[in-house]
Amino acid sequence: YDFRIGYFIASPDGYPVNVLGVNDQLPSPTIEVTKGDTLIVNVFNNDPAHSHSLHWHGLSQKGSAEMDGVVGVTQCGLPPFKSMTYRFVIMDDPGTYWYHGHSGLNKIGVRGIGGLLIVKAPEGEDVHHELYSDDKELFLQDWSHESPHDHYMKALGGLHPPVAQSA
Repeated sequence: YDFRIGYFIASPDGYPVNVLGVNDQLPSPTIEVTKGDTLIVNVFNNDPAHSHSLHWHGLSQKGSAEMDGVVGVTQCGLPPFKSMTYRFVIMDDPGTYWYHGHSGLNKIGVRGIGGLLIVKAPEGEDVHHELYSDDKELFLQDWSHESPHDHYMKALGGLHPPVAQSA
């Protein structure tokens, strides 16, 4: 997979806002792998002002902790206009996981990087294959018309409304 982190305009509720994402997609691209595969994600940070990382939520990262994407714990943030490659073996059970940005305000998930990571069973090992004919995925994400920074600062000052701005 080739991912380019950067800003673009999105308007899922009809109100255009500047969004941080991957490959100009909201949500970010879905990754599909089979248990035992080596996942390779080449990332380029096209954000001119901030470092970023990707965290693979729910994956155990056995033997590949340095690929976990938690800035300040398992890696440094990817600086502006730099590239890196996440490479690790998928050892977790089949199911639907997700990935998201994990640096700065991008961690809060408001108008940020986030996408599905689907781990399939190896051929012949899906014990539930007769129970369904196809998969349907739905990715939900917090949404606000204000920037993550403004959202955070209002929350700190107690000025944030208790309801979302859009549904």
